[in-house]
Amino acid sequence: MTGFDVRRYPLCGAPEAMPARPRRPHRLTHEAWALASRRFVRNDIPPILDRLEGCTRVLDIGGGTGVVVRRIAEALGGCTTVEPDAASASAIGEGRAGHRICVLRGKAERLPIEEDTFDAVVSTWVLHYVDDVVRAVEEMIRVCDKRGSRIVIVQGAPDNEMIGLLNRNCCAVAGDAADHQGYLLATAAEVLFGRGFRSIEMARVSVELRCEEADLEERIASAAEVLQRFWYDRHPAAELMKRRLAGELRAHFTRKPSAIGNDGVLLVARR
Repeated sequence: MTGFDVRRYPLCGAPEAMPARPRRPHRLTHEAWALASRRFVRNDIPPILDRLEGCTRVLDIGGGTGVVVRRIAEALGGCTTVEPDAASASAIGEGRAGHRICVLRGKAERLPIEEDTFDAVVSTWVLHYVDDVVRAVEEMIRVCDKRGSRIVIVQGAPDNEMIGLLNRNCCAVAGDAADHQGYLLATAAEVLFGRGFRSIEMARVSVELRCEEADLEERIASAAEVLQRFWYDRHPAAELMKRRLAGELRAHFTRKPSAIGNDGVLLVARR
């Protein structure tokens, strides 16, 4: 094959809907991520671990709260993570609990790691926060060894309910372009294919944001707070975003009383 046609992969979304260029990256604070992470049911982690079978040197990009890092370390005996935020890096280090976890400060576009170091690189829900997606994927490739290494990426599914709520009620208020997670997946796949990762798999994975307050009004208010802060923490139009979210969440919770879908797409690329 001389090219890579992302239209073969419906999980990237409709190609005609993809933007011509990336939108500006989202900004996420440690506090907002910690607030949301307590509510996530991460059914995407077991499939990630399945794809890492046989790996012994794994790098995680953007450690966040350390949930994925710890699960990898438990399963494989250790994990290295690169995290740009000082508070998040510190929290991961404090939560090691005897696991062999190495925490490095750095950005996805400039990994503080030598070439050919890892046999697998994992990036879960990170690409929409980086300044340069192509450069970030190239860095993942650079630090992978050249002997059958693999790269595992998770981003949002085309019908992701949480991202839809944020696009309609937060991005719209902020005047930002809508987030298109399939664009990120397609860009990553094209870069990987072009650099010799000719085996590319995409599969749907399940994640939910659980909202279990007994009182409906409290549930709506809590969910609106979590969602608004997730991408727009401390935004001057925060209250307007929350009011708009609350209106849509009221209808959502009549259909799904305690959960907002945050399903993802698991991309696995092998040399």
